[in-house]
Amino acid sequence: MEELSSIGFSLREQDVAAAFDAVASTYDADFGANPIALRLRARIYGLIQELIPRGGNILDINCGTGTDAWFLSSLGYRVHGIDVSHGMIEIARRKAAGSSGISFRVCSFEQLSDAIGQKFDLVLSNFGGMNCTADLGKVATQVAAATMPGGYFVAVVMPPFSLWETLSGLLRNRSDVAFRRLNGTASAVGFRPFRFEVTYYSPRSFSSSFLSKFALERIIGLNIASPPPSAHFFARKHPVLTSILERIDGVIGSIPLVRSLGDHFIVILRRSTS
Repeated sequence: MEELSSIGFSLREQDVAAAFDAVASTYDADFGANPIALRLRARIYGLIQELIPRGGNILDINCGTGTDAWFLSSLGYRVHGIDVSHGMIEIARRKAAGSSGISFRVCSFEQLSDAIGQKFDLVLSNFGGMNCTADLGKVATQVAAATMPGGYFVAVVMPPFSLWETLSGLLRNRSDVAFRRLNGTASAVGFRPFRFEVTYYSPRSFSSSFLSKFALERIIGLNIASPPPSAHFFARKHPVLTSILERIDGVIGSIPLVRSLGDHFIVILRRSTS
């Protein structure tokens, strides 16, 4: 498969690629070892194992440095990872060197049908990758073309309101943090001076964009009461409280309306067979 050049990417994708290229060398150290992120990844892996048997084909879009792809490959899945960041893909390839059943390439998830040319049992988009597009309708068409009939699309998406982020920002007198999702743009710590636009989606608005080709299976809110990955210092300082809050999340995470108040939500969609 031919490697895509970022010249063909949209302006938003070029901004995203530049930002992640800049942090690629330190990304795993800064985020990959985050204990809350690791727990969230483990939960995603558990869900995937419930959905498809080992040996299945997985497409990991916005794969970053290949952490998810590498672990899923170690479980026995065949994984192909794509990302718009050349820097991230270079690291992903180095991490997977010598491993079978895993491959990576630079590619946009807005160009899947032209670039990939095959179908997968499951398509994964973890940690807000879908928020990097403003055209969900186009992405839905591309994801549907890459998903086997009866296969799954699992996405972890950032909603337009995060209870924890808002309360934390207000308590620290940081209105820029408390209400940043209302602005539609984000500049994450470690990404400066790079900025890239993101679009925040509610569970309903996100899933409705896919329902012409997929059926909604499940929505789960993440880090509603418990600290999100960005608050890992709080979690380290208050482990007992964090554990209690995580158990509360386990109870309330599937409740409609409440599940849209977390730092992220998981949406599981199944490709129609017709």
